[in-house]
Amino acid sequence: MTFSNPSGSNITEYATYRVFNVTNSTTIKFYQGLIDQSVVIDNVKIRKSYAITLDESEDNSTTISSYKDKLVSATTRTITGGIWNTMCLPFRVYGDVLKLALGDNQDIQLRTFSDYSAGVMSFSSVTEVSAGTPFLIKINETVTNPTFPVVTMKEVATNTVTHGDVSFVGTYNPIDLATDGTNLFLTTRNTLASPASDKNRMNGMRAYIVVPSGFNPSNARIMMDDGETTAISLMPSGAEATPRATYNLKGQRIEKARRGLYVVNGKLTLVK
Repeated sequence: MTFSNPSGSNITEYATYRVFNVTNSTTIKFYQGLIDQSVVIDNVKIRKSYAITLDESEDNSTTISSYKDKLVSATTRTITGGIWNTMCLPFRVYGDVLKLALGDNQDIQLRTFSDYSAGVMSFSSVTEVSAGTPFLIKINETVTNPTFPVVTMKEVATNTVTHGDVSFVGTYNPIDLATDGTNLFLTTRNTLASPASDKNRMNGMRAYIVVPSGFNPSNARIMMDDGETTAISLMPSGAEATPRATYNLKGQRIEKARRGLYVVNGKLTLVK
């Protein structure tokens, strides 16, 4: 929005502001420090934002279609701190929205698949990711079911990013991965795994890697453009594509739950 005096010349120009959590008693005030100056606010838009949930264990197609091109505050899947998480979302992800969703205290790192050569999968740092594009994200502390406020839902197909004969594929919905060694997923230990035939369901809002038949991943690496190299070793076939992740109510990941309330795979669960 622009502050102008009657002659039309700008006094001060500001970026666009978005107001969240508006209620019937919300008041918006603008302060003008100059004396005897008229202030004109132009290009004011008021749009309704819808609160929605994208469920990692359910098909989200109807929700995405119902709210396409609408402003939404979208609750999504849990992002685990301290590791690289794969992710794919039906709206644009960028700095301000990430900070609002994950917190100002987080060191948020985003990477997209940029090259593959001789066993090295290169991922480059980006500041934003378009709707439908799979990406890696790392944060300091786990955020359980974060809400991305005031984003525009897009009914776009998920992208398959291919370099050489290796592809990085995003999905909004749960998917059954192939168990013949051509579909690999990134585990919570930053290892690549080929899923077992009875544990090959991967939850939604994630991404997986597609490799050619006979691919030898023994020397595979994921390399970041800042020089960080994550050693990727292939876990034996039989891994679970969506392992059970358990957190206490403080958002801390735990290995074994005792009695009480916990978040298991993004769901509030009572352990007796």
